[in-house]
Amino acid sequence: MRDRQGGVETHEFAALVCAVGQLNRPQVPQIPGMEDFRGPLLHSAQWDPEIHDAKGRRVAVVGTGASAIQIVPAIVSQVESLTIFQRSPPWIVHNPNYHRRVSEGMRWVLRHLPYYAKWYRFQLFWGFADGLHPTLQIDPGWEHPERSLNATNERHRRAIIKHVEREIGDDPELLAKVIPDYPPYGKRILIDTHWYKALKQANVELVTTPIDHIDGGAIVATDGHSYSADMIVLATGFQARRLLWPMNVVGRGGRSIGELWGEDDPRAHLGITVPGFPNFFVLYGPNTNLGHGGSAIFHTECQVRYTVQCLLALRDGGIRTLECRQDVHDAYNARVDEAHGRMIWSHPGMNTWYRNRKGRVFANSPWRLVDYWSMTRTPDLRDFIVRAE
Repeated sequence: MRDRQGGVETHEFAALVCAVGQLNRPQVPQIPGMEDFRGPLLHSAQWDPEIHDAKGRRVAVVGTGASAIQIVPAIVSQVESLTIFQRSPPWIVHNPNYHRRVSEGMRWVLRHLPYYAKWYRFQLFWGFADGLHPTLQIDPGWEHPERSLNATNERHRRAIIKHVEREIGDDPELLAKVIPDYPPYGKRILIDTHWYKALKQANVELVTTPIDHIDGGAIVATDGHSYSADMIVLATGFQARRLLWPMNVVGRGGRSIGELWGEDDPRAHLGITVPGFPNFFVLYGPNTNLGHGGSAIFHTECQVRYTVQCLLALRDGGIRTLECRQDVHDAYNARVDEAHGRMIWSHPGMNTWYRNRKGRVFANSPWRLVDYWSMTRTPDLRDFIVRAE
């Protein structure tokens, strides 16, 4: 590894657990003229509030995904103006409990009533993840595939639109800009953090014309319209397709993980182990992201439990290396791809970071939480090439 000064350090370990996740390297679009912008220009993940103060400024936010809908409501009352550049609108749901404080009664019950916290967590998982799983399945006989997947998905679509209409229905032009033209859950479902209320503020403009270039102190759209800005925030996501990059993890025979996966096709058994890379474990790896609700924390707990049991087998079982078998890895990924072929992210016309350039869904899990929990509950050492000391 390299230290902060660029020097090389060598360390030896019995196993390597990679816990950098999928969303850690900012995706920065290459907009002509960026280098000449006169004010602060930064990715949302690199925003240091001690350095980058938005108060009183004309701020441009590029993107309308999960980062943007948190940033915009938080700064809208502080800035002089806010211009938001949208490529495609997200589906945003109303959750009346999201901004409520946890009552003292609930805190007491969580602390003192045995098993209540676990039951409550299960109830949340079922209501906002596993219970929604059928909604993400494509009904080949559904008569409106351009807007939904099945009858339940259509009901969800109508319910979400009703919320949007309650918020901004008196502004038909704005309403037309924010209703997605793809089925619900096709991209990450977001929770309304007063996003629509922010869009209605007098100092906010939502721009749907693509960006052409940056000219000094302004963003210029492809229609030639110029939008002045003192500060630009790139809420443009992460380089999830280049999983583990820029690390250079080398396995048997000197082959690196980057060579194996290429630019955008990471694969792993259960999202955790990779053939040719003994004693190497990945947390939040390929096909373990959740696009239908649930909890990345719960998924990580499953992966950590599985990994720890493997490490215990290495320590206590007289085993020197565990290496995922190629046939086990390939069979698992075939099941993943087959399941995704029936789900929303493979629906015609979908364009999302969950898929690579060939259309394969590399990021998301196709399973229910309970299914993945069952798969990872106990490692099966028959899935590995086991080498003793």
